[in-house]
Formats: sequence, C-alpha cells, structure tokens
Amino acid sequence: MTAEQIKDIFEPVVKEVCDLVEGQVEGLRAKGGIVSGIVLVGGFGQSDYLYRRLKAHFTTSAAPPPYSERPTHDNNASIEVMQPVYAWTAVVRGAVLRGLEGNVVVSRKSRMHYGTSYATVYDEAKHSVGERYWSPLWERWMVSDRMQWHIAKGDSLSPSSPVAFHYTRNFRQRQSLIVTDDLFACEADDPPASYNSHARHLLTHVCTLTTDLGAVPRSMFTRLTTTRGVEFDNLDFTLEMVVDSAGLGFELKVDGQRYGRVEAEFHQG
Repeated sequence: MTAEQIKDIFEPVVKEVCDLVEGQVEGLRAKGGIVSGIVLVGGFGQSDYLYRRLKAHFTTSAAPPPYSERPTHDNNASIEVMQPVYAWTAVVRGAVLRGLEGNVVVSRKSRMHYGTSYATVYDEAKHSVGERYWSPLWERWMVSDRMQWHIAKGDSLSPSSPVAFHYTRNFRQRQSLIVTDDLFACEADDPPASYNSHARHLLTHVCTLTTDLGAVPRSMFTRLTTTRGVEFDNLDFTLEMVVDSAGLGFELKVDGQRYGRVEAEFHQG
C-alpha cells in the first residue's frame, strides 16, 4: 500500500477525532470554561500523525494579546497539545494509582506499603521445614514467597528519587531471558513478611512487571558451575520505579546502566 492509500484510510478517523475534540472544547467554552491544554492518552494517543494534526488544528500564530494591568483570558488563544511518554497506559496506570494512593500526586506520601516477593536461603531459626525446597543451581535449601517492602507506608515519594528493586536470577543454557515479577501493596500498618495463604488477603496485586534481559550484554552475566558440573548464568539487576504525576514507570538497569523500559500490566483488583 502507498502512503496516500494509508492516509486515505486514516483520514476519516483522524478528522472525526479532531471534530470530537473541537466539540468538547467549544462545549467547555460555551459554559465559560477555559481550555489551555489537550493531553493525548491511550493507544491512538501515541500516534505522531494525530498529535501533529491536533497541534496544527488548535495552535494559532496570532500575536500575543496587548499588555494589561489585569489578567485576561482569551478563549481563542492557542491550546497546547501534549503527548506524555507513557500515553499507551496512562489511563489505566493513573486509575490504578489514584485508586490505591488517593492523593499521592499531591502529597507525595505513600498510603500503602509496596513490595515484591523473593526467594532466600532457608534459615531454620526463621523458617519452617515445610516451606523449604532444594535449589539444584544454588545447591542449598531455599524458601520462596518472602516479601521485601521497598516503600513503607508514609514514605515520601519523589520523581527525582526512583525506588530500586534489586534482583538476582539464574538461567540455564537456552533458557528464556524474559522474566516476570509482581508488585504488591499492603494497607496494613504491619505488612506480612511472606506471601502465603494466611497473608494474601492483606495484599493488593498492583501490576505484573515483564523484563526482557536479552537487551543486557552477555558479558554482564556471570558464568557459574555447580558441583555436578552444571553450568548456568547469573545476573544481578535492578528495576527502578518512578512515581510521577502520570503514574508509575519502570526501567531496567545493570551496574547503573539503563537497558530499556519494563512493561507493566496494571490490575484494578
């Protein structure tokens, strides 16, 4: 298909979007409202073509109004069209964050604990025998579903101070390097130490994080060998969570180097 044919297909849709937005703007102005900006969100909100069309439609080249002692509002002034970085999931991430945190964007105070589960070495002083399992790679008894709370209830949250989640993962030869992790929230003052059947009712599943470690150079992995001669690769990495006005964003880092974004599937229940 040619560019013109594709343009002809999308033109009715783009024109309808422009007309709908124009109707919303005129409706607000008719009620005495002032429209200063339009934010594009959702899947189609990421379209650069739609962004440019709306920008051309609502941006005027008129000269600025003359100076006056009192502030004035021009209903015919240009409207700024904005396209956030995370436009695709801005709606659901904003809804989830709003539902869980309430006024987090305003107060920057966490109203919940936030954490992830992890596996650790079995300690008979802390864990029951029934919880342990044998790891053939670490060649140790381990326990899983321990909770690590990265953000405590009442902590201050700032976009300039990402929250780091540290992980170590083992991979056998030809094993997939795509890994998933779950982020949980807990409203209780004293969050549970483990993610077991007795504590799960206290936890809210915020989102599932999918990380493709294939973007990390193989030189960053450490080759290890068990006493039985089984070779495997180990990687220490960090997922950084940023809390800002748009919601939650995640990035993958290894030794402080950024290796891409982390896909987050947000849940509302």
